[in-house]
Amino acid sequence: SESAGPVKWISKKSIELFAYLLMHRGRNVSKARILEHIFPDMPEKNAAIYLNTAVYQIRKALHPHGHRNILVSSQEQYWLLIDELEADFILFEERLQQFSSIHVRNIEQALACEQLFTGELFEDRSYVWSVSEQIRLHDLYNCFTKQLSRWLLAHDRTEQAAGLIKKLVLRNELDEESNYLLLQAYA
Repeated sequence: SESAGPVKWISKKSIELFAYLLMHRGRNVSKARILEHIFPDMPEKNAAIYLNTAVYQIRKALHPHGHRNILVSSQEQYWLLIDELEADFILFEERLQQFSSIHVRNIEQALACEQLFTGELFEDRSYVWSVSEQIRLHDLYNCFTKQLSRWLLAHDRTEQAAGLIKKLVLRNELDEESNYLLLQAYA
């Protein structure tokens, strides 16, 4: 709940485990896979103890927010009850599926969807296991934002298009298509 303020995480490993399970979007993940990804350099026995500790820490940290039982474990499988959570990257991807094409009736919803993408997945925390998902989400965002920008340019909403394209260029200044779109906006 909002009144409880931000989550007070107890350890870096509990944050990482939560992020890992969140990335799996409610699908169950085996204990063996978690140990391999989250505790790769640790003897298995120690890693298993740390995993149990991290699970306890997540539950304890989320308890004041009414989410104590959001992390489920059963038969050496772990998952999050994702319906009780709101994650910007999940929401972005779900909303994105509504826009097979951009038109005058959905442009405002499409612009609102673009706003849901708040940056790189797990931002300052760079996890090796999240790299491919970061790239996939980044590619989805790029493709969608270029589509949006082209529509805005075609409908004389140049200033709005330029704002979106500048975001793309800031993320990747070597992207030829983004630079070309920016030149179009300025022309």
